[in-house]
This record gives sequence, structure tokens and C-alpha cells, in this order.
Amino acid sequence: MNKKTFTQPLIEWYHNNKRDLVFRKHQDPYRIWISEIMAQQTQIISMLDYYERWIEKWPSIKELAQAEEQEVLKAWEGLGYYSRARNILKTAKIIDKEYNAQLPTTYLELCELPGIGDYTAGAIASIAYKQNVAAIDGNVIRVMSRLMKDHRDFLKIKNKRELKITLESLMNDYNPSDFTQALMELGAIVCKPVNPLCSECPLQAICLSKKDNSQMDYPVKKIRPQNQIDEYNVFIYKTRSSLLVSSDDSDNLMKGLLRLPMLEVGTEIPFRDFNFVYTMKHLFSHKTWILNVYDVDTLTSIFSNWYFIPLDEIKNHSWTGAHKKILKKLL
Repeated sequence: MNKKTFTQPLIEWYHNNKRDLVFRKHQDPYRIWISEIMAQQTQIISMLDYYERWIEKWPSIKELAQAEEQEVLKAWEGLGYYSRARNILKTAKIIDKEYNAQLPTTYLELCELPGIGDYTAGAIASIAYKQNVAAIDGNVIRVMSRLMKDHRDFLKIKNKRELKITLESLMNDYNPSDFTQALMELGAIVCKPVNPLCSECPLQAICLSKKDNSQMDYPVKKIRPQNQIDEYNVFIYKTRSSLLVSSDDSDNLMKGLLRLPMLEVGTEIPFRDFNFVYTMKHLFSHKTWILNVYDVDTLTSIFSNWYFIPLDEIKNHSWTGAHKKILKKLL
């Protein structure tokens, strides 16, 4: 594989086929950082409105650094993986204080900031600062695994380091911003996980898996442990003007977000006269919640992290995704 057969056709394809995405209209490192964090674990089409609202509300790191955590979580509501939002705020405060409100310009400095790992640091360094640093995400791994018929697990440090060296060699002498975005774009819209559009791929002539139609064998699937299933009872207790809520995040899921009172099945219930409403399933990446929802008439006791909020303030709070669905359905 060389630059003439790989890099040149890849970048030419990108210039002619790239999507017109709002965050590509600026080379502002701050905007690139926010777009990259939002795009993690989220489809691009789903995060565009969030991105535009975010930039309108906090157009710079200086302004973001002054925000309150609950304000940031509210703006993030619906994107999931809320630790991303908390880390953005932590990092904004650090950058405002230590870097004069400007993202640091080196890959190593970027990696030291909360929530900015190897991939995000590589994306910012190459796209915003045009440095010869590879950014390796799932799209890039899929493209390169298929292209080379490579069985290695590129999530392992040694293998990722070797892939990084390969990509940085292929990137050398070309615009790093174009290279990084081209490779990610190819994985997103052509070399897709299912039904790849091989006939539209600029690299089809050198793709080893296309030669024997083994594209779907790569990347090699890793056996994942079975998701843990946890079952809870969830309670809706409201007065004429208020709703009983819980701030219990002892399970370390979506810390800081509000919930309805929720107890593991088998725990003594501090209510009388409660009626079953329905059962719902909520999926996380590593576990599943089974939630049995009850409407409550009589409260007999209360836990220390349960309290009341006014009914007319429900929409002002940030809720866990599962409990937001319950509220939307029943209230």
C-alpha cells in the first residue's frame, strides 16, 4: 500500500463526496472538539441539532467555562453517556484557567485533558492544527481491517500503535485535516458495518477483502460478555403540586441526573396502595434495566435522597433517559 494508490484517491474522493456538515464549515479547534465528543456513540444526524444549539449558547470556551453543570447536562439531555458532558465542562474550566481559553496545540497536552483520549486528541491535532497525527475510531478500524484483511484487534494498544504508524506514514505530505476526515467519512458512508457500498469506494482496487467478498468478516468480531440484567420497581407519587423524585446515583449510571424513586426488586416498598401500570426495558451498552412502573396513592416513609419538586418544574431538570420516557408517557 502506498500514497499513490491509497492517499491520493481517498482525498480526491473526499473532496468530491463529503457531506455538507455544519461543523466542517469552521476550523475552530473548540468547535471541532465539541463535534467530535458529541459524535462519539451518537449518529451524526442525531447530534447536529444539539451541536448547533450548543454553539449558539456557548460560542467559545470562555463562555462555556462559566456554565453550571446542571445547565450543561440539560443541553446534553438526549445524547446519553453524560460523563462526556461533565468532562467537557471540566476541560473548559481547565483550558480557561491554564491555557487562556484556547485549546492546547499539541497531541500530548490534549491527551492530558478530561474526556480527551487518543482518538479525540488525534482528531483535533490533525483537523484543527493540521498536524501529522492519526485519529483512529471505529470507522477507521473497519476500513483498514477490510482493506488489509487484517485479523488484529486494533483496540489493543500494541496493534493500535502499529496502525497509527501506518496511517501517519500514508498521511505524510498530504493535508492531515483532509486525510483524517476522508478516512472517517469513507467508513461512515461507504465502508459501512452492514451492506458496504464497495462499488462506490475509491480504494476498491486495492481492497483485499473485496477480492474474495469477505468484507463482512472484518473487523474480526470479538465475543462480548452477556449484558447484565437488573430489575427495579419505579414509583410515581405526586400531590396536587409536586412530584417525588430521587437523586440516588449510587449505581454510577448517569450521575447527577434526576430519577423517579426506584428500588431493586425485593427491596421493602415504602408505599401503600400502589397500582401496577406497565413494564419497560431500557438498554445500556453494558446492562439492561427492566423497570416495573407503579402509580402510588399513599406514602409511608421516605429515603434520604428522595425529595419533592414542583410539577411545573419537571421540564427544567435533567432526567435519566429511562425515567424521562416514563414521565413523558404518564405525565
